[in-house]
Amino acid sequence: MRQVIAQTKNLHNLAEVGQALSTRTPDLPGIGLIWGPAGHGKTTAAAWFRDRTDAVYVRAQALWTPSGMLSAICRELDIMPAARCSLMLDTIVERLATTQRLLIVDEADYLLRSGRLLDTLRDLHDVSSAPVIVIGMADFRRRVASREQFAGRIAQTVEFRAADLDDVRVTAEACCEVELADDLVERITRETQGSMRRVKVALSVIESWADRRGCKRVSLAEWGDQPIDGTVGAGRKPTGGGR
Repeated sequence: MRQVIAQTKNLHNLAEVGQALSTRTPDLPGIGLIWGPAGHGKTTAAAWFRDRTDAVYVRAQALWTPSGMLSAICRELDIMPAARCSLMLDTIVERLATTQRLLIVDEADYLLRSGRLLDTLRDLHDVSSAPVIVIGMADFRRRVASREQFAGRIAQTVEFRAADLDDVRVTAEACCEVELADDLVERITRETQGSMRRVKVALSVIESWADRRGCKRVSLAEWGDQPIDGTVGAGRKPTGGGR
């Protein structure tokens, strides 16, 4: 499998949100919200956008306190974390205000466990005017809506949707080193239910099978009824000799 990021619709939508937030006028709110089920490629897309734009990326954690969050952001900005939150906050604000680098907070559902975490992130945005993107699970948008002060600063939203046939085809062409026929791509789309994580597993399984046989192209007829989820031994006929 090639280690590349396929240009799916979700990826393009994230890029548009990031661009819109980064080029807004300073008097407008600059928080973007990305949400969607697990496996739809949110973290992969965020990492791609970070590398493409030099954004600051941190992953929220279950045990985060405001100090833990600020320390993580400091490290990504090459700032030595300090003992006091107020000092870290001031230093981060100064750096973001100067650079206007976009701050991405992944697994942002954890921020909803503490009002202080969400308020601290709001302070970073308000004082620095730097754009911020928060990324959460499927119900994240609904849960954030009840936090009025934070929700009022959300200017861009994107739902990461299930991969469709075109997305899976684009991913197969970009990542898979063997050609897949359209009927096999259709089966992958149907059985993975649009989960990009499961799509990648299916492509890896099929590619490994093809490599062992020296195949450059695989169709549904050639693949047959074998599983595409990596299940070992499923669908194989017994070879005999057993009781």
